[in-house]
Order: sequence, then C-alpha cells, then structure tokens
Amino acid sequence: MSDGRTYMLKTLSGLRPMSDLYGHTNLFEDFWLSADPQSRARFSVAPTDRGMRLELADGDTARWVCLAWREPVDRWRGAGRFGFHIHARSEGFFACHPSFRHVRPAGHEDVFTPHHLLFTGGEQEMTAEIPVDSARLETAQRIEVTLFLHTDHFKAEFLNLASVRLD
Repeated sequence: MSDGRTYMLKTLSGLRPMSDLYGHTNLFEDFWLSADPQSRARFSVAPTDRGMRLELADGDTARWVCLAWREPVDRWRGAGRFGFHIHARSEGFFACHPSFRHVRPAGHEDVFTPHHLLFTGGEQEMTAEIPVDSARLETAQRIEVTLFLHTDHFKAEFLNLASVRLD
C-alpha cells in the first residue's frame, strides 16, 4: 500500500466463525492462530462488521498463544524500523507483545518490541516499533509478524492489524 502498511484484516473477507480451536489453526493462507498444543488454551473467532472478533480462554495453561502472519523478507530490506499497529475494542484487559520473527532452516529468532501493549477495555489504538537488523534479515528465509497474547482470557474485536515499514 502507498502508506507502507500491510493491513491484515482487510484480507479477511470470507472469514467464517469458528469456535473451540486448539493448537494451530490457519484462518487463511499465511495467517493463523497458535497455542501450545499441550495446553487447554482455546480460541473462538468470527467476522464482524468492522473486523474480527477473537476470544481466548485458558491462555495461562500455554507456554505460548499467538496470532501471526507471514511476510516476504524483501519487503523489509533497507527498512529502518518495523512498526506494528493494533486498533482493537476489548471487553476488558488484555496484554500482547509483538515480535518480528526471522525464520531460518535451523529454527527461528524472535525480536520483540521493547514493551507489551496493554489494552484496558473499550476502543484503543497502539503502535510499537522494533529496529530492523539487516544482518538477521539477510539470513532469514521468511518473516513472521507474531502477536503473543499474554492474558488468561479475553474478548476483543480487532478493527485493524497492520505491519508498518518505517524508513
């Protein structure tokens, strides 16, 4: 897009309601929910007029719970910073921690934003930034934008999720 953002929720037309999702669930190609398969963490997801409703239950039983998507490495070459923008409306508190994941044949490396994003209820917009490390980027096969969810349970409507290239 001309403003340097990739708007993930605009690609979700056709999302169908799903509930009691455990482990890994592809919502669409290159866009998924994931939780520790040894946990009781479960998701429900549904389209809304303005975005996507996401509910999490038993998140504290998991080593990880996340919403994530893949992006091409070339998009980030020469960028100064990676920005992660969330516009959400929640029914209470939830916390998340964005990560820029460098995926390689031997595994992956997460680079996290310096702080968690804390949503306290109602409608809020937040942005976090991470410097792009060109050395890490050169060895990556792909990039995954990962939103780690750090709340036992929540109900939220995601109105926008965007990765932002900041030069």
